Amino acid sequence: MIFDLKQTKHLNQKDLLSILKIKDEEWKFGIFSQKKFFKKNIKKTDIHILLYKSPQKKELVGYTCFRLREFFLLKKKINYMLLDAIIIKKKFKKKSMEEN
Repeated sequence: MIFDLKQTKHLNQKDLLSILKIKDEEWKFGIFSQKKFFKKNIKKTDIHILLYKSPQKKELVGYTCFRLREFFLLKKKINYMLLDAIIIKKKFKKKSMEEN
């Protein structure tokens, strides 16, 4: 298994399409709806963690995103990371690392 960390601004079209497809496998809203949500809610500096089955990065099998956000409490700015999603492709759930 290979992990790849990228900020949104460094995702290419193939990465984005893979993310949209794996999200649509979990939440059946359609690729267009997934893309609309992504554009509206994901910022250029958010961090995407992509999990691939092999070093060739041909098949995305897992995905999560940390959305970097902030809020103000009593005039003090507080930064936090919002965990957006944790997705493992259905055919890889309940498998051990040795099986893959």
